This record gives sequence, C-alpha cells and structure tokens, in this order.
Amino acid sequence: MLGVLGAIILRKPVWKLHLENNRSTMRLAIAVLAVGALFLTKFSFDQLSFGMLTVGYSWIALLYVCLLLYVLTARQGSIAALFRWSPLGRLGTLAYGVYLSHMFCPVGHLWVSLRLLAQGF
Repeated sequence: MLGVLGAIILRKPVWKLHLENNRSTMRLAIAVLAVGALFLTKFSFDQLSFGMLTVGYSWIALLYVCLLLYVLTARQGSIAALFRWSPLGRLGTLAYGVYLSHMFCPVGHLWVSLRLLAQGF
C-alpha cells in the first residue's frame, strides 16, 4: 500500500513540487530510515523475529518508498544518475523476471519428486 501512496503522491503536482523543494527533508528521512533498517538487520535475526513482525517490514517498505520518491523527483545529481544507469535497469529487469518465474519452482520440484517416487527412488 505504501507503493500506491507513493504513486499517488507523484501524480499530484502540488505534492511532487513539495518533494522537489524539500530535498533535505527527504535526505533526513532516508537517513533515519536507513539507520533503522541497519538496526533491524543487526538485532532481528530472522524473518519471523519480533522486530520484523511488528515494525520491520513496514519500516523497510517506507525506506524503499522514500528512496524511490527521492530518486524519481531528482532531476540531477549522483543519486539520480546511479538509479538511471542502464546496467542497473537491466539488472532490475532480470531480477523481476526471476521473481515472476520463481513461483513455478515448487510445482516443478513436486513434479520431479513425484516422477522419482513413481520410478522407485
């Protein structure tokens, strides 16, 4: 839902202009959220830990949304150049393809397992 909120914010000219004019506030928010994410990484050892289940996933999602809003409203600068770098875009396309195709792995694994069981392994 935070991604949807970010998309809505970018489509409203008033809010987009507000983000463009308040870059230092965005940098501060990203820094605070990044420190919090590092804290969660250090003290929440697994996906089902108390820290991750209570605030962790929302905190990380908020960090990603703030970072995306910062980059998408930046017209110039090193961060904008980094995120517009074409090899990074190709890597993102590959990663998204892996994400979409990984859903078929359990089905394939089950099919191979059943075939092996049927052959007496």
